[in-house]
Amino acid sequence: MEEQLGFPPLDSDAMTLPFGRMSSAEIVAQLENQLDLDSLVMVTDMENGPESVGFPGGSFLEHADRELHPSELRIRVAKHTIHREDNKGTDQHVFVVSKDRWFTLELHLTDQEGRLAVQNTLGVRAHVIFENGHEVPVAEHEPRLLGADSQTFINGTATFKLRMGNSILSQRHNEQKFRIRVEPMDPAVKETYSVLTIHSAAMRSVTKLHRRKASDVRAAAAGEAADSSGGGEAALTNSALQRQLEEERVERAQLEVRVQNLNNEFEAEKARREALEKQVSEQGQMMERLMNMNFLSADSSSAPGGRPAAGAMGPPRAPGVPRMTPTPPQAVRSRSPRHQQRDEEESKLERAQRDVADR
Repeated sequence: MEEQLGFPPLDSDAMTLPFGRMSSAEIVAQLENQLDLDSLVMVTDMENGPESVGFPGGSFLEHADRELHPSELRIRVAKHTIHREDNKGTDQHVFVVSKDRWFTLELHLTDQEGRLAVQNTLGVRAHVIFENGHEVPVAEHEPRLLGADSQTFINGTATFKLRMGNSILSQRHNEQKFRIRVEPMDPAVKETYSVLTIHSAAMRSVTKLHRRKASDVRAAAAGEAADSSGGGEAALTNSALQRQLEEERVERAQLEVRVQNLNNEFEAEKARREALEKQVSEQGQMMERLMNMNFLSADSSSAPGGRPAAGAMGPPRAPGVPRMTPTPPQAVRSRSPRHQQRDEEESKLERAQRDVADR
């Protein structure tokens, strides 16, 4: 199978080169000339962390001044992030992605000279295949890629954010590596203009990444700086220190925001608790008043203060003993007007009964 994978011409003055296209024969010729193809496109993307590696393309490209015919269009990889790079500088050099993390594939639609085709639109779809171009077998209805696998070039740019499917693991497929194939969604365009089908670099897919410690990363950066020229060593070291300081400032700012959010949550919870305690106290007072009212109501029905109930005959009064009007207890005097009226009627009835008994 002849894969048309491409790389731009090597430019020693620029490290951010687009991912072009070339025939298998041209690739073999470059291999015979002992050119390191990875060096044409690989850089370490320190902006996304020491474990994120990207295939960069040109960030400041000229624009084509007209709408291009499909035969004039080319698709180039502007940026392809991976999660780890193993065995760099050896024959076992490999790019690694984790199936549990997202990676980005940013593409540019250009003309043959590399100018952005800002006046063209093109719908493309991404697929995952083996390194040799064969289809990856998976169970029915199981996705090979997660995320939006179709995009449309707008202003000459399209970006995929993807994750490998659960079965897309090198360990499950005899340690084979994978590529991302991007091709036009329109079948006619796809068949007619095969130049618009491109493939990413080969990647090994794993479950989990073993991240290096920050001290190891700094030591590796220092080692790379030591291997460079004397003037560049100080510049690289200072740049690494500046990045580290900036990262620490960002982390400190994030921690301050988190602390502030926690303080706000604590104050809000404290206010809610105080409001709840106040509500419980008011309910307790209301319950106490209700209990007192019930007690007074029961007290009035049993003639409080030792007074006989309504209709009962009191003991006869001895001759010569003046009639005494019982004084109602303090609790009765403070009762409602309705209860006081009822007490007065009961007193009148009692006096009438005593008069009848005296006669």
